[in-house]
Amino acid sequence: MSEDKLDRLYDKVSEMSERMARVETMMTELTRDMQDVRHTLRNHEERLNGLESHKEATIGAKDIITWLAMAGIALWGVLSK
Repeated sequence: MSEDKLDRLYDKVSEMSERMARVETMMTELTRDMQDVRHTLRNHEERLNGLESHKEATIGAKDIITWLAMAGIALWGVLSK
């Protein structure tokens, strides 16, 4: 091979190496971003589960208070006659 061909080949290999380095950097950033998204989704799932549990407990307390109020009214109605 001639000197010019070797120089062009070397230039192409260098260009490919630079492009691969850029692709590798982009893939690393994409991987980090995906990990951040997964972490955020896990946190949101935990928060939603906590809120749902709290909502169920609150509904139970409301039901008890309502039942006690109805029982009190019924008792008052019976005792007042």
